[in-house]
Amino acid sequence: MEFLRFLAFVAAWGFMWRWVVKNRGSWNLFYANLVGVAGGFIVSMVVLAITFSLFPPADRYEAAQT
Repeated sequence: MEFLRFLAFVAAWGFMWRWVVKNRGSWNLFYANLVGVAGGFIVSMVVLAITFSLFPPADRYEAAQT
């Protein structure tokens, strides 16, 4: 499950970065990449938080059961 969580994190970051750079309009490519990295990181952290809330780690789930 940890690998899938990491994969979702990297995929969200990459797709958001690509989307920002592709739709940069009149921005310079350097600034678009900086904003893409920052925006992609924020979106991927949200995706990571959602995956942690939907699929908690096994040790936390067992501790809550007892």
